[in-house]
Amino acid sequence: MLYRYTLHIPLTYNDGSRIDPERVAEIIIEIEDSFGGYTRSQSFWDGYWKDEDGKEYRDTIMLLYVDGPQKINSVLEDLGGRYAAHLGQVKIYITCQPIALL
Repeated sequence: MLYRYTLHIPLTYNDGSRIDPERVAEIIIEIEDSFGGYTRSQSFWDGYWKDEDGKEYRDTIMLLYVDGPQKINSVLEDLGGRYAAHLGQVKIYITCQPIALL
């Protein structure tokens, strides 16, 4: 079974200033090298969430999709933590859904 992993990659810091596009490009290149491909949305999305202490976070994100087996789950979890630090974020939101190819 295949899974679709969706990475919410921030393009802005929590203060609204823009993240250097080179930093985002480094992540995209690593995803391509690590998993052999990806799909990227051309639209940008506004993200909003609150942490456990009630602190609010807002940012602009792009969605990056990676399809693969469930075994890449832990790899993406580790990368998500690293990417969060690389982009000055608390965390990178990653979701996983089972998919079927037709």
